[in-house]
Amino acid sequence: MQATAAAIVSALLLGSVVHGQTTVKEKSSYLNVGMGFPYSYGWAYRSSFLLQVSGHYAFKQVGPGVFSIGGLTGLAFWSHARTDHAQATAIGIPLVARLRYHYDWGVDNLDTYAGISLGLGVHTAGQAVYPLGGFHFGAQYYFANKVGIFADMGWDVSAVALGVAFKLN
Repeated sequence: MQATAAAIVSALLLGSVVHGQTTVKEKSSYLNVGMGFPYSYGWAYRSSFLLQVSGHYAFKQVGPGVFSIGGLTGLAFWSHARTDHAQATAIGIPLVARLRYHYDWGVDNLDTYAGISLGLGVHTAGQAVYPLGGFHFGAQYYFANKVGIFADMGWDVSAVALGVAFKLN
């Protein structure tokens, strides 16, 4: 029984590799809604999480993948002790542009990517504005025609972000 189950799973996995379809296509739009952990601004501020929304437009097929351009914004709430030991509450809002390369491994419904980010973070404690930037990589897996999940990691806005992914067209 275990050998039969293993054979079925192997056939499904190999079949999806051999007959993979490109998940990200040129001239397509995508939206992600999720939560990032931890969220950081500049070098000094860090929250426990960031509620985030990002969007991407795939604009150029190059080799086995597609370049996309997009942006990310969100809201982070936290409180921290100031140098005078008083408690300060703050809200952070990132405004970040992102450029990604989505590599097609030939696996059905799987999108893997790596990218760079550049933008600003607005922090209400002291009305500060900080530069934001860095790199990220991740994957999206679509379990339905236009709905899936994503995981994003790196050194840009969040160390790790998880959420729901949507194909818009």
